[in-house]
Amino acid sequence: MPALQESTREAINKIEAEVKEKSQEEEAQRTKAQKIIENIDKDDNVRKQVELVKHIYEKIPTKKTELFKFPINWEIIEKNNILEKRLRPWIVKKIKEYLGTDEENVINLIMKKVKKKSPPQEIEDKMETVLQDEAEDFVVKMWKILAFEQLKIESGQ
Repeated sequence: MPALQESTREAINKIEAEVKEKSQEEEAQRTKAQKIIENIDKDDNVRKQVELVKHIYEKIPTKKTELFKFPINWEIIEKNNILEKRLRPWIVKKIKEYLGTDEENVINLIMKKVKKKSPPQEIEDKMETVLQDEAEDFVVKMWKILAFEQLKIESGQ
C-alpha cells in the first residue's frame, strides 16, 4: 500500500506543478496582451489604422442577403492578387479546421468557383456536400474577406 500512496502523491505533485506552470503562462500572456494594448493606446498611427479598419468593416453588410449582393470588383481583386495572397491561405486554414486536413481537392474546388466569379449562393450550395452545416458560415466569411480587401484597396490601404 505505501507504494500506491507514494505514486498517488507523485501524481498529485505533478498535476499541481502543471497547473502552476499553466497559471504562470496565462499570467504572462495577460501581461503581454496588456502591454500590447498600452502600446496601441500610445501609438497614434496604430490607432488610426485600427479606426480605418473599423470604418471599412462598417461598410460591409452584416446580413447574408445583403452581403451576397455586395458588388465585388473582380478587376481590383485580380489586379491585387487577393485570391492567392489573402483568400487561399484563409481557405486552407478553414478547411483544415473543418475537415482536420488541408484537403487540396476541396481547396481547389473553392478557388476554381471563386476565380470563375461564381455567385456566393452557388458556392455555398456546392460546399454543403462537404461542409454541411458549416457551409453558410464559411461562404459568408469568405465573401466578407473579398469585400473587405476590395474596400481596403479602394480606400488606398
